[in-house]
Amino acid sequence: MSQSTIQPELVSLQAKLAGEIEKDEKEHELIGKRIEKNRELLHAINASLGVLLTQATGFSSMTDTIRAAIKALDKDQFTAPDVERALTQHFPTVTIDKESVRTALWNMTKKGEIRCVRRGTNRIPAEYERVASLLGRKKWRRREPAGDAAGADIPLGVNGLQLE
Repeated sequence: MSQSTIQPELVSLQAKLAGEIEKDEKEHELIGKRIEKNRELLHAINASLGVLLTQATGFSSMTDTIRAAIKALDKDQFTAPDVERALTQHFPTVTIDKESVRTALWNMTKKGEIRCVRRGTNRIPAEYERVASLLGRKKWRRREPAGDAAGADIPLGVNGLQLE
């Protein structure tokens, strides 16, 4: 082909691609607006159902939000992606950071709030199980300092917690 026949085809292709990009950008913008509206609607529905909890920033409140999401799960055994889905469903305004969810689950396992049923691999997520304390059957409180004789004869639970 000669230079004179290729140039008009390239100019035509350039115009078509520019039009496609502009069309796709408009669709992307509309989808983003629709997602935001749907999140607001879900937020309003959850608030009217009384499911939405106070959502403050900070590590401890994120852990409390994760605890609430775990309580909202249908099954006793769950994975981190299950918790993320529950967070999205019940708390749509919370920004979900996969690392912080997994860290919170690991810390809850160390504290005895949940139990690791199966360790995860790079391909399969870890599986956790609720224990009685997360279901509200037992209450745990921090052990008083060693000098306090009031709780000295009470046996200790997991990580310095006492069963009441």
